[in-house]
Amino acid sequence: MSGTSQPAERPEWRQFLNLGEQLAAQPTVVAQQEFIVEAAARLVGGQADLWLAEPFHHLPGSEESTSFPAEPPSDLLRRALDSGEVEKAPAPAIAMPLLARDIILGVLEVKRPGGLPFSDAEVELLDSLATQAAIILQATRQVAIERWRVEQLSLVCTVSAQVANILDLDELSRRVTDLILHTFKHYYVALFILEPGQEVLRCRASAGDIRPQPDQDAASPVLQVRLGQGIIGHVAQTGVELLANDVDHEPLYRYVDSLPETRSEVALPLKIEDHVMGVLDVQSDQPERFDETDMLVLRALADNIAIAVEGTRLHEGLRRRADQLSTVAEISRAITSILNLDTLFDKVVTLIHKRLGYPFVHLFTVDHAHRQIVYRAGLPLTPPRGEPEGGGPACSLDDSEGIVPWVARHGETVLADDVSRDSRYRPSGLPPADAHAQLTVPLAFGGQVLGVLDVQSDSRDAFGDDDRFLFEALADSVAIAIRNANLYRSEQWRRQVADSMREVAGLLSAGVALDQVLDAILAELERTLPCDAAAVWLLHDDDLCLVAVHGYAAEVCASDFSPDTSPWLGRALHADQPTIRTPQSPFEPLGSTLGFPSDYSAIAAPLRIGDRRLGLLTLVHRTPGRYGAESRAMTAAFASYAAVAIENTRL
Repeated sequence: MSGTSQPAERPEWRQFLNLGEQLAAQPTVVAQQEFIVEAAARLVGGQADLWLAEPFHHLPGSEESTSFPAEPPSDLLRRALDSGEVEKAPAPAIAMPLLARDIILGVLEVKRPGGLPFSDAEVELLDSLATQAAIILQATRQVAIERWRVEQLSLVCTVSAQVANILDLDELSRRVTDLILHTFKHYYVALFILEPGQEVLRCRASAGDIRPQPDQDAASPVLQVRLGQGIIGHVAQTGVELLANDVDHEPLYRYVDSLPETRSEVALPLKIEDHVMGVLDVQSDQPERFDETDMLVLRALADNIAIAVEGTRLHEGLRRRADQLSTVAEISRAITSILNLDTLFDKVVTLIHKRLGYPFVHLFTVDHAHRQIVYRAGLPLTPPRGEPEGGGPACSLDDSEGIVPWVARHGETVLADDVSRDSRYRPSGLPPADAHAQLTVPLAFGGQVLGVLDVQSDSRDAFGDDDRFLFEALADSVAIAIRNANLYRSEQWRRQVADSMREVAGLLSAGVALDQVLDAILAELERTLPCDAAAVWLLHDDDLCLVAVHGYAAEVCASDFSPDTSPWLGRALHADQPTIRTPQSPFEPLGSTLGFPSDYSAIAAPLRIGDRRLGLLTLVHRTPGRYGAESRAMTAAFASYAAVAIENTRL
């Protein structure tokens, strides 16, 4: 088999066919530029120059330092760039653009000073070289971009993996900012967190080349930002990322003395669904630093950080709830065995103040019989036990002002984040002097409010749902402890009353003289009920005569008087049950003689045998609200004994 030999290829064409492979093998853009320049000069002879457009000045992920001018250095190069076509000059010189998909990647210029003009074949050869160079350069750029994207996404995965299992928010914030700064080579990175219900973002951590200023935290030049304020506040308020590739032209940008080199900034919201939890702020000392690929990476980072922040919050919430429940259980165990009310109240406020860290704690009890709320204990130092909200021994349960009376009446918790906006609030006279937030919880048992637990703060928004949950859980235990202490006290009182009655009954059965029996009755009453004076009055010829008195000498009191001159005693004499004096009642003889204030306490029990009335048993105390249902029952019992003793003496 025979064949026909082909004419030998021209040497320059053999060189040209290998140019594509050799150009693609060059390791850097600078090396490719030099290769193209040398190839052009070698193919047609002369001097060559290659200007590359901005996309090649710094390829993503490349550490190579380039010195390509921003604009074409010669008039011929500029004409070719503007026209997108081959341009010639009489030197002779020729310039042709490197086109890839109608995008000019650069311009190749070849000069042959003093030489022959370029032939059509040479122009075609240079055009082919330019086309091949454009294809290789574009391919190199695409490969570099894709490689960089893979590396960046790999770094995103690495950063996300390192923070995924961090359960402390402060540690998470520090780790995130440090990793982003050192992994992606930014100028400054900060993480701002927005707490639920707040209007201020707080910087949890930052990293970068910060220039500390006097009296400024070196770790974070911007410690907090209000919603809507600057780039960060705007992003937190709108939930939309903001890119300022030239901060000088961004009206929302706020200059910070500690970050003077900032030229571009991007802020991305940390969101779970539509809930903004914070802002990731990244700054660069280069203008136009963030392109779409950077934004892709930062969005992925922001999404992962948002998930991590939510995870830390959930974990912290669960841990805090567990700690709170443990503390409630601890306090409950500590107080359930305390049967003395004063000791119980002091223990409750002390544990809340010291164990839970609440600075201002107050505890009140509710006297439904007298419609009063009585201050019992508090920390820090507050009025003595018995002093109320407002400065007196008790405040009215029916007071239309005050959060404590409202809670005592309605049996519902009140959480006032800002007391100035709550119409029920009034200053209590208890610490803090300048209260801004108040959490008040009823202490209820069996549907009855036994007391009120009140905590206050000198800061707004100091209490949240976690605090409400804690105190409502604790209130049940405190209410049970109060109920137990009340039952124990009531049982002690009943036992004491029984002993007193047994003592009086023994005197009656022993035939002791009347004055001794009456004296014993008054002594036992003084021992079991609060009183400043107690007296027995006998009815004689329509007048009440004083026959026995305790607490003050008998001579200071009127020895006898007509019931008509004391309307309150007159009503008590004819009542079926003991009568309790109210602050609006007229004075009776003991209170009037002793100069008590108008709201003093008094109780009077009629002495009678069958339907026959013998006189009255009276007790008085200088403070209001001292006698209730138990006092009524007890004075009625002792009045019965006194009546029997008097009747026995008469018989």
